[in-house]
Amino acid sequence: MYCASCGTELSDPQQFCPKCGASLAVVPPPPKQRPVAVPAPPKLKRPSSNSRSPFLWLMAGVLIIVVAVSVTSNLHETSGEGSSSKKEVRSESAEGNPSIPRAAESPFNTGNVANDKLLALPEKEQALYLGAVANASCHGTRAFYMGSSHDHTAFWSVACRNGSSYSVEVDADELGSTKVLECSVLRAVTGTSCFVKLNNQ
Repeated sequence: MYCASCGTELSDPQQFCPKCGASLAVVPPPPKQRPVAVPAPPKLKRPSSNSRSPFLWLMAGVLIIVVAVSVTSNLHETSGEGSSSKKEVRSESAEGNPSIPRAAESPFNTGNVANDKLLALPEKEQALYLGAVANASCHGTRAFYMGSSHDHTAFWSVACRNGSSYSVEVDADELGSTKVLECSVLRAVTGTSCFVKLNNQ
C-alpha cells in the first residue's frame, strides 16, 4: 500500500502516513445517486399545415374573386371616360352581348324597346355601347342611327378608335338581341353603306 498524498510505501496499515502525516483512512465512495427522471415538457399540439391549407386556399380564392369583381366593376364605371356620372347597369342577351344600359324613360317610340333606350342615351354612350357589342377590341367613337325596318328592327353604325367600323342590327325582341357585320362586309353583301340613312326613312 502507498500514501495517496506523497507516494511513500507503507508496510503496515496505519491511520496516518509517517512521512507526510496525511490520513490514510479509506473513505468509502459516496453512495451512487439515482438519476431523477425529469418529465419532458409537454409538447404543444400545433395544427398541422395540412389541416389549415384547404381553409386558407378557400379564403384566398374568395379574396381574389372579390378583388376581380371590384376591379371589373370599376373599369365598367370608368369606361365612359367621365361622360356620365350615373352608373350603367348592363345585362346579357341570349347571344351573350351586353344589353343596352338602363337609362331614364325614353321619349322615343319606334316599336323596339331596346332601340328606344339606345336612342335616349347621349351620343358618346351610344358609341361606347355599340362598340362593345360589335367587337371586344372596339372602343366606339361615333354612333349613327341608320333607321328601322317594317318589323321594327333597328340598324346602327359604329366607328371604332382602331379604324374599324361595324353595322349593328338591334332586334325588336324582348332581349334586344343584336347581329353585327363589318361595314365592308355589309356593303359587299347588300350594297348598303354604313353611316347612311336607310331608304325607307
